[in-house]
Amino acid sequence: MDDRTHRAQSVAVTVCTPTYNRALTLPRVFQSLQTQTMREFEWLVVDDGSTDGTRELVERWRSQADFPIQYFWQENQGKHAALNVGIARARGKLFVILDSDDTLPPEALERAWNLWNSIPEEERQRYMGIGGLCAYQADPKKLVTAPYPQDGLDATYVEVSTKYGVWGDRVEFFVTELLRTVAPYPVFPGEKFVPEALLWNRLARKYRMRFFNEVWKLVEYRQDGLTAADSRVPLPIANPQGARVYFAEFALLWKQMSIPRMFRTYASYVRFSLHSRAGVRSTLRDAPSRLLCLLMAPVGAFVYAMDRLRYGRA
Repeated sequence: MDDRTHRAQSVAVTVCTPTYNRALTLPRVFQSLQTQTMREFEWLVVDDGSTDGTRELVERWRSQADFPIQYFWQENQGKHAALNVGIARARGKLFVILDSDDTLPPEALERAWNLWNSIPEEERQRYMGIGGLCAYQADPKKLVTAPYPQDGLDATYVEVSTKYGVWGDRVEFFVTELLRTVAPYPVFPGEKFVPEALLWNRLARKYRMRFFNEVWKLVEYRQDGLTAADSRVPLPIANPQGARVYFAEFALLWKQMSIPRMFRTYASYVRFSLHSRAGVRSTLRDAPSRLLCLLMAPVGAFVYAMDRLRYGRA
């Protein structure tokens, strides 16, 4: 099937699940999709090199489900590389990530789709998508983060945290075609992590989002998950080239953040430039502001030295 035919078979929402050896938790994802109150969606599973029978599970579900399921397998490269496949192959007008240990409340897709369409069509071109809240699977009434300061808040993806103080995990439905304009994530040899927000931040340079105080995703934080700290070295330190690119690009959004946040961003850029062994010349060349890079270099170098003392050579 070529891309033109593939994308012509569009649906309202693509639910994308990057997965790696999660055959034990994937059934709950599938069950939550079976209970959705709308059916104009697809489930796109990108298997990042699983060896635990994930393929067989998904193939069996494809013959049972009353919604389309796409399955792709790739050599293990990390979640960001799996998302590159998902974004490229998605047929939904909106795109949402559902991790392999998370679930959706029954009305999540229907509510998100209806609220997206509640934005007047002539205004929708200003938005990169909409966002909701996450709660815990063990206690769906317990929110992962505080609610937005108002229901239907209009802000950029960055401002919702830097300006309104809503930090932590949220759930977002992005306009798929816009995602394709800023994809793919960079893939670095020997690294398997790039912060997901890299693409969202790229879109935040031009587009806004609308955020609603509704729970659209239930999460579980597992010890073997990306959200859990590595047993020895945190993910950004173990994958410094991805972190370096992230902070270099995040610094471009300085108008959407406070001055202290901007300074911390440049310090982080220097920190991960050192971890990735980028030379002084390339560090200065790739910095949006050489002056701020030089100003925060001592702080970044100090944090880098503390990392080395604590974690050794990543």
